[in-house]
Amino acid sequence: MHDQMKLWRKIAKTGKLFINDKNNMKVTASDGKVWHILVVQPYKDGDVHPDANVDPCGMMVLGVMVSGYVYAYKSKKIRDKVYTWVMKGTNKVLHEQVLCTNVCDFYAHNTR
Repeated sequence: MHDQMKLWRKIAKTGKLFINDKNNMKVTASDGKVWHILVVQPYKDGDVHPDANVDPCGMMVLGVMVSGYVYAYKSKKIRDKVYTWVMKGTNKVLHEQVLCTNVCDFYAHNTR
């Protein structure tokens, strides 16, 4: 997993990958087990990549329907450490500002 984390961090620093802490959640699977979710999303031009698909395993097994890749951890502490380490040194604020601007622009142009 550490090699994967290093790759994520390298790509995140280029702005082509983002882990939005708002997608970090706790879910209970149908078998009653609790999982702590981390969603890795490909980014393009400051927003979720338009070709990013919903992770079928995350959707069918855990009920998490979000574009990107869903990773489930038994430990919240481990999930949070992965998030913090990968996103350290990236411009999280810029991603959130661009995403908010894109969503606001979408609604402004489609609700008239």
